[in-house]
Amino acid sequence: MQAEKLVGVVVDSTGAPVSGVTIEDCDPAFNRVLVSKTTDTTGYFAFPAAKIGTTHYLHVQMNGFDPMRITVVLRRFAKTKLHIRLSVAT
Repeated sequence: MQAEKLVGVVVDSTGAPVSGVTIEDCDPAFNRVLVSKTTDTTGYFAFPAAKIGTTHYLHVQMNGFDPMRITVVLRRFAKTKLHIRLSVAT
């Protein structure tokens, strides 16, 4: 996945924003959390210190939903905001 900034919104399968989702920026092996954020009431999150040209390994988790691992490369002129859709836990 590519984006211009490491910001976005997390929604459920109906498209409704999900608050309280933990988003961890990890090392490439997903063994160590470098920084962690939680979505606000509108499902929004941001890692403002992330810079163009870097790669980020996001672990997205919330009780009741399947966890996700997403690799995001920050590039100029890419989408400005990430849109992450969670799936209900199976």
